[in-house]
Amino acid sequence: MARDRMSSIAPTAAATLASITEVLRALAPADVRVGALAIDDAYEKHLFAVEATAIRGSSRHRRREFASGRVLLRQLIDSDLALPVGEGGRPQLPANVRASLAHDSAFVIAAVTCSPHIATLGLDIEVRDELEDDVVAAIRRPDEAHIDAMLLFVIKEAVYKAWSGSGGRFLDHHSVCVQAADGFFQARVVDEGVTYRGGYGFPSDRIVALTSHPSG
Repeated sequence: MARDRMSSIAPTAAATLASITEVLRALAPADVRVGALAIDDAYEKHLFAVEATAIRGSSRHRRREFASGRVLLRQLIDSDLALPVGEGGRPQLPANVRASLAHDSAFVIAAVTCSPHIATLGLDIEVRDELEDDVVAAIRRPDEAHIDAMLLFVIKEAVYKAWSGSGGRFLDHHSVCVQAADGFFQARVVDEGVTYRGGYGFPSDRIVALTSHPSG
C-alpha cells in the first residue's frame, strides 16, 4: 500500500519520503522496525470504526494524520488490528508491542519493536527552521549553548515520548540535559538521573531523532 501511494505523490515529496525512510533505517537498532508515509486523505477509509469514532469532529488535517499513522503502524506491526486511542492519546497496541509515532505537516513516521529488551521508544520529526529567541530560551539549557536549538527540540521531544511511554512524570525542556555530536545523542532526565541514548539525522529539510530505552 505504501509503495502504491508513494508512486502517486509529487516527485519532490517522494524524494523527501525516501530520504526520511533511509535516515530512520540508519538510526534504528536491528530489532526496531521503522517507516514513513506521506499524510494522505486516502488512508481515512482504512480506519476501523473505533478509530474513526475517536476523531469524529476533528479537523481534516487531524483526521488525515491520524489515519496515516494508524495505517503505518499496522504495516510495521504486520497485523490488521484496530488501534484505538489509549491513555495519554497513545495508540492501544498489542501487549508485546512498543511503538512511537510522530508527524510533521506532511509526513508521519513510526518505530515499532517486539523485543523484550526494549522498554520504550521515542521518535520525533520536524522541519528545520529558525526559532524565536524566547522559544530557544525555553528549550535550551545554559550547558547546551553549543547545540542547535531545533536539534535540541527534536531530541528532547523524542526523549519525552520514550519517558512518558514508561509512565514518567511531565517534563519541561530544561528537565532534560542533552549531549549531541556526530549523529548520536545522550539525554539525561536530570532529577531522576535516567539516561536515554539515540541518534539523529537530517533527511532533506528535516530533523529526525530516535531513542530506544532498554528494559531493566
